[in-house]
Amino acid sequence: MNLQYFQNLNDYLIKNKWQNSNVDPSLINGLELKIKKSFPKAYKEFLELTGMHFYPLHNSNTALGGAFDFLESANADALEQLEDYGLKNLINKEFWVIAESDGVYIHYIFFDEGENPPVYGLDMEGYTDDNSDPKRYHKKIANSFTEYVESFINQYNHTSDK
Repeated sequence: MNLQYFQNLNDYLIKNKWQNSNVDPSLINGLELKIKKSFPKAYKEFLELTGMHFYPLHNSNTALGGAFDFLESANADALEQLEDYGLKNLINKEFWVIAESDGVYIHYIFFDEGENPPVYGLDMEGYTDDNSDPKRYHKKIANSFTEYVESFINQYNHTSDK
């Protein structure tokens, strides 16, 4: 695989002897065909390397998850939760949930913001319960997908999973 965005992640996986978490590119392509959208290149690289399970993201303090097998349902659930919280029009263009927690806290990317897009976060409960500062609950959380993933790596103690 020719890596453009995640050579550091690949090196990290090798160094820490993480195996069998990659997703076959044909599965990624199949999902893209099903949703009729193309994922940004950085996101595809991430999925190919570690889309089945990535401890730093899945075991973070926010308990976010985003394993490949659950991405489609996580996105459907997020749309339903946005509707339930009356926030259906808050995100005004097509997006993809890359991680979620309890269906009310999502991290997402837009399809039209380049090959290494920024990552946004939305806490639906906080946004609707505390009107004093909506930007506190809905904001850009990383300038790129690479920055987003590397921030989880930098905060993570991998020895707890060995």
